[in-house]
Amino acid sequence: MVPVRPRGSPVRSAAPAPSDSSAYCEFLKAVLIEEGWCLGDGEELTLKDCSGYGGAETYVVSAAGREAPWGVLRVDAEGRVAPYGVRMEAAAAALEGLTPPQLVVGPGWTFTAWGGDTLNSVKDTGEGRPPVAEYAEFFAKVHAVPATWFDAARAELIARHPLAASMPCESFAWVFLTGARLEKHGFMKSWDGWSEEVFEAYTQPGPLAPRHPAARRIVTLHGDPHDGNLLRHRGGPITAVDLELTCVGPAVHDVAFFCACYEDDEGYNRDAVIAAYLTAVEGAAPDAESVRQFAVDVMIHRLVLWVGGEGFWCFFDIYEEPEAEIIARGKALKSVVQRIRDSRDLQDALLADGLMGTCLGPLSQPAMDRYFEPWQARTDAARGARGPAALVVGQPRGLAHRLAEAARWFFPSWPVVTLHPTAHPALALQPAAPGSSALLLAEHSAGTVEQQWQWRRYGVLQHCASGLVLDADNATSMYFTRSQPWATATPAELRPHHAGSTRQRWEWCAGGELRQPLGGRVLVPNACEAAVGRGVYCGALLNRTLKDQFWTVRTHHRSVFSAAAWWLWAAVPERVRGWLQRVCAPPPELPPPRAPVVPDLPEDTPFRIVFAASRGHCLSVRSDGYTGDRAEVYCASVKAGAAAQLWTLVNGDTFRNVASGEFLHSEVKHVCVASFTWIWCDNHTDLVTRPQAHTLEQRWVAGPETYYGGTVLRHLADGRGVDVHGWTFKDGGQVGVENSVHDDCKGVSYVFVPDGLEANE
Repeated sequence: MVPVRPRGSPVRSAAPAPSDSSAYCEFLKAVLIEEGWCLGDGEELTLKDCSGYGGAETYVVSAAGREAPWGVLRVDAEGRVAPYGVRMEAAAAALEGLTPPQLVVGPGWTFTAWGGDTLNSVKDTGEGRPPVAEYAEFFAKVHAVPATWFDAARAELIARHPLAASMPCESFAWVFLTGARLEKHGFMKSWDGWSEEVFEAYTQPGPLAPRHPAARRIVTLHGDPHDGNLLRHRGGPITAVDLELTCVGPAVHDVAFFCACYEDDEGYNRDAVIAAYLTAVEGAAPDAESVRQFAVDVMIHRLVLWVGGEGFWCFFDIYEEPEAEIIARGKALKSVVQRIRDSRDLQDALLADGLMGTCLGPLSQPAMDRYFEPWQARTDAARGARGPAALVVGQPRGLAHRLAEAARWFFPSWPVVTLHPTAHPALALQPAAPGSSALLLAEHSAGTVEQQWQWRRYGVLQHCASGLVLDADNATSMYFTRSQPWATATPAELRPHHAGSTRQRWEWCAGGELRQPLGGRVLVPNACEAAVGRGVYCGALLNRTLKDQFWTVRTHHRSVFSAAAWWLWAAVPERVRGWLQRVCAPPPELPPPRAPVVPDLPEDTPFRIVFAASRGHCLSVRSDGYTGDRAEVYCASVKAGAAAQLWTLVNGDTFRNVASGEFLHSEVKHVCVASFTWIWCDNHTDLVTRPQAHTLEQRWVAGPETYYGGTVLRHLADGRGVDVHGWTFKDGGQVGVENSVHDDCKGVSYVFVPDGLEANE
């Protein structure tokens, strides 16, 4: 075994070029021998890549025959520059006993003693995840480390970034200024380019600063405490790795970060974590009011975090904005937060409903209003001179209409309904004017034919007065602009019925949204605000706390005859009803492919699905991946002769794996934008292969966007992209289907390369 001993003087040798694990093995072996370590006869080192998405390469170092790995090699030659490398070494020394010791240190790399498996791994084994009290005790120990170790690092950072001299110790911004990744990825070019006014607007916390005594303590922070950075070995205490963001700041940061990551996990909800932390810090169980006050600080601090999808004021999401926009956003944010601080009712709403309804929704509303101004102007123009009081106009009923009404008494196949915003049941959907294709909300008037619709076969919604049907474009896939997810809007209008058109099919979902089954867009009032005269559009479902996106469909029976018919139908056993519906009204055929996904290749030609931004990596299939699925799709290095990397096109839009004969498959999950900035949050499904099913789960579409010489690959049913996680390309990388079609689409763009050709050919 390699003995564990304190780190000696730093080694001067630089690590080899990144991504060369064999060179790393030889390099590390030579360093260990030079430092006096001993390897057994014929013993060889092996490296397992366990890198995250922060930019550094991380390898678990093992040797054959040894029960546990030797240690962890971390290489970040670009990021470990002064003062960051010095600060990380100082952090490791300060956290002695709470982090595995660094055995050997060189320029741009460290070799650290093995500290155990990450808690991401442990919780999937029989050992299970530690209880919340153990996490709390670990945070309390870290926060008890004297903060003086950071003084020298702070001085170095201020010397490097002079404007930081004005940052108070309680500023959340120290975590961002500390990180080496900011230097490595060029974030600091934006930060150092800010004017003093912008820098102060961002870094001065104002009402964002915590108020609870335990939350506002200035302590040593880990900075990035998720289960991938926390270790445990054989039931021992929790320790931590990845000290890139370790610094000194308000104690609320680590607690808020952990809550943002795991509050939905059973037993790890926000109040349980806070109560356990306060118990560990104060030595006694806190009262309910203390937990409540700390919880308000936690929720407000989440506005600056890069996890949880609520980072409206996160540096990573605002650093490229124009200075005027940053200043305006900061003023608006701090004004809203101050109102929350001053109102117990708003605090209760924040704790019960989250940030969207009390904070992020109001902050986003002005931008939504500006975007939909021209949309509403078109609706107003279609309405013409009719004012709000005259929006509801009963239409004359001629003889033909009356005969049709009478016929419906005896043929209740198509129920007559009215459509109401659930939060505003006194409003109903109708045309902007007789004969107009535009739609708007008006005061509901019972019996008004202009507000009546019929559910027809295949989910077609036909307007009773005009005979036209509800129609919206679903051929254009949704491309998202972060912070403005409503910009996926398409017009919702009345159009003549076209048999088989998927853009005229609708379903009223259990959650209340009125959705197009293919594409997943929903019907929403302009600017997500229901009011008299407000037009409607079709776009992505936004956060579910925005209640004006949901509809109530009221069914109206025309006579006792039709009511009796529906009652009798309801009395038929469900299994019999299902059989009758399948026989009498079979489901519509799935639409044919809009165009072959790979237009230039015959269907029997094997090809690779290669990442356009990294032509040495492609989609492949494995059985031992992160999902635990028997046939998980992942990112692999291109290897000649690997049948698992080869696919053939079947029926124009399905992919058959050559090795298994199964088809690329993912569950249908329509987009719900839980976070306006982190649009991918809560929109994941696993990407696997399954036997051919002739269903939407196995159908795909390419484009229309083109990036890096390739096209975006999407799930046909819901428009989500085939995404390599973190948009980081490496052998063994994780892949899923995500709502991540945005920006330059680096991680969702592909080229289709015939077997035997190079990806650049």
